[in-house]
Amino acid sequence: MHDRLFDQHARLGTGIILQLANDLRLNEKTFAACMDSQKYVRAIMADRELGTTLGFHGTPGFLIVRTDGRRFSDPLTIPGAVPFATFQKEIERLLKKR
Repeated sequence: MHDRLFDQHARLGTGIILQLANDLRLNEKTFAACMDSQKYVRAIMADRELGTTLGFHGTPGFLIVRTDGRRFSDPLTIPGAVPFATFQKEIERLLKKR
């Protein structure tokens, strides 16, 4: 479903989404009920707001952090598509901070 939604991003709407669900043979009644409930709208909007706060305005976007398994530190945002060398450089920089 994910790939199909992105393939159709320019014309997304309820009708297209329901058609894609039908094409994938999802249970139409259950899927439509889930969409109608808007159960996840609040969580989606919170994620979107956080992304905007972090400087993301589209996809792709990456957040790289150091972690000890309990906490995160040294966050780095990489908005947009960048070469592998950019990731490698930043990850190596964070690893040297041990």
